[in-house]
Amino acid sequence: MAEIGHATRAGGRACRRRPAVSTPPRGAEIGHATRAGGRVVRRRPRGFDATWWERPARPARAAALGALALLSACGGNPAGPGPVDPGDRQVWRGLIVADEHRCSPYDAGDYRHPPSVEDDIVARLGGIFSPYTCETFASTRETDVDHVVARSEAHDSGLCGADAATRARFAADLRNLTLAAPALNRHEKSGKDAADWVPDRNRCWFAQTVVDVRRSYDLTIDEREMRALERILAGCASSAVVCDIASHSR
Repeated sequence: MAEIGHATRAGGRACRRRPAVSTPPRGAEIGHATRAGGRVVRRRPRGFDATWWERPARPARAAALGALALLSACGGNPAGPGPVDPGDRQVWRGLIVADEHRCSPYDAGDYRHPPSVEDDIVARLGGIFSPYTCETFASTRETDVDHVVARSEAHDSGLCGADAATRARFAADLRNLTLAAPALNRHEKSGKDAADWVPDRNRCWFAQTVVDVRRSYDLTIDEREMRALERILAGCASSAVVCDIASHSR
C-alpha cells in the first residue's frame, strides 16, 4: 500500500485521508478561537465559512474518525459483516440449509385446517389407514389428522414471516396431511422433524413429502434433518405409499 500525499492507494484506487487536527496548548490562538481554562471560546469572523470552522478534535478521537472514514471510502464496513447472501448458503435438493429461527410467536390457531379435510385425506389415500404404520381404522373418529411437516416446524423454518393466508394454505395442504393414530400423532411424533422421528413404514414417501412440502413454501431445513432425510432418500426407488391393508386390518 503506497502513500500518495495524503491519499492511500488500496485495491487500485486512491482513498484520501483528511489530515488529523491536533489540539493546541491552552491559551493558543485557533483562528478566532482562544483556548482558555480548558474550554474553547469562539468568535466567528466575518465571512464565516463552516467548511473550515470546526472544534479541534482530541488526538485519539481524530485518529479513530480518520480510520473509519478511510475504511468507508475504500469500501469497508465498520459495523462488521452484513447478512449472509443466500447464494453463499448450502443448498440441498432445492432447500436452503439453515438453523431454525422463530421470528414471530407460534400460535397453533394460525394453522387450523377445516373439518372437511379429513374426508379429502381418506379419498386421497383410498381408505382409512395411516401410511406411517399401515394400521387401518373403522372410521375417522379413531384417527387424527397429522401434518407430515409439523406446523411448529414449518413456522420455525420460514412461515413465521408469512402472512395469514399462506399459513392457512399450508395448514390445509393435502400434500402435507395424512391420518395417524392419536397416540402416535400427539405423543410419539408430535412436532418432531425427521432428525428425531421417522415412521416405521413408507419412509421414502415420508422423506420425499417433507422435501416437496418444504420446497413449495420456501422453507429452510436444518443440517440434522437434511442428513436424516438423505440417508433415506439415497436408497429410495419410489416414493409411493405401499400398504397391505388386509394384513393390517383389525
